[in-house]
Amino acid sequence: MEGINEGSLVVEWVANVLLAVYNLNMGYPFATWGEMCFMSVQCGIQVVLFYKFTKQGKASEFNLVPKGLGFVFFVGVMLSYAAAPGAVSGGIGKANFDTSLVVFGSAPAVMTVIARLPQIFQNFRQGHTGQLSFVTWFMSMGGNAIRVVTTLGMAFDPVTLAGHVIALLCNLVLIGQILLMAGKTAEVMAKVDGKKKK
Repeated sequence: MEGINEGSLVVEWVANVLLAVYNLNMGYPFATWGEMCFMSVQCGIQVVLFYKFTKQGKASEFNLVPKGLGFVFFVGVMLSYAAAPGAVSGGIGKANFDTSLVVFGSAPAVMTVIARLPQIFQNFRQGHTGQLSFVTWFMSMGGNAIRVVTTLGMAFDPVTLAGHVIALLCNLVLIGQILLMAGKTAEVMAKVDGKKKK
């Protein structure tokens, strides 16, 4: 898992779950947030694959998995975050735009920045983008752009809109890095592939 940041994967997973739960609690149409459910599953799978394919002791410097707890810890954290907005609002679909729910709704926007910054800084520090895929991040940015449009058109909510705009900008930075560091990335990945063949 060359060049992929542990913290980015895990925080993005929790942020996607929070965003889906917030919109569900606000009673917005599924069409405006439903893909976040699928993104949550996708991110969860990426987290599992990261730990499966990362050599023990070679996870990123953030080392988010407490020894002995591993994946169970993250499932517990995710479920706690997902349950919190429903508990605060008095149940799914019963929420109004109160301060407590806005705090939960704002968390994904903050977490998106927290999820992207470690990867962005790691790319700058190492001088390449490792196994990050241009196609994947371009599609992610496209999805954010579509979410901005649907949020403006179907369920205008400044909290949700801010989250999608922030994610769009962060993804744009990552795409820029992938394009600008393409030469160095190809060089590094050729060396990694050469070592694997030996």
